[in-house]
Amino acid sequence: MPHALTLELAAGGGTKRLKEMDQKLHDDLTKAGFKLTWELTPGDGEVGLVGFFFDRTASGTLLDMGCGQLIVEGKVKVKQGVEIEKLESDGIVFKDGSRIQADVIVLATGYEPIIANAVAVFGEEIKEKIGSKIWGLDKEGELNCCYRPTGAPGLWFAPGAIQHSRFFSKHVAIQILAQELGLKI
Repeated sequence: MPHALTLELAAGGGTKRLKEMDQKLHDDLTKAGFKLTWELTPGDGEVGLVGFFFDRTASGTLLDMGCGQLIVEGKVKVKQGVEIEKLESDGIVFKDGSRIQADVIVLATGYEPIIANAVAVFGEEIKEKIGSKIWGLDKEGELNCCYRPTGAPGLWFAPGAIQHSRFFSKHVAIQILAQELGLKI
């Protein structure tokens, strides 16, 4: 299914339907201090996982494999929006003066955009050839610089979940073969 259509279906009610199926967990997570959001931009519609996947490479998502219930039960503590002052051997001290004792600390701090890795390898000038964004949907609903020519000869990006890489790798192989045979793509 085209990515742009998938996003429209999510915003048009698909995400609402999926939310209804897990409403109790969402309510319990909220009570436990876990902040939930379904919109990339307030007022633009609830896009849920699909929107976050295409716009932010899934950053900001939780695919619950049991941790949600651990948060609800208080076995996993969540603290959002407060800067860390320091880490100690048995916990974290925050800049607001609060402290959480912990055996394990997981810092969910986000991600580096793919373009940052490209710049680290090829230098800032790579942006002149490929643009400043890799991933996310372009105006035609296609992934930016992914699974197609990037504008830099021989440079291909194949990010995403396994279903993307598995499906689109065949398309990339055909495009590379066409280039090697001197065919215009």
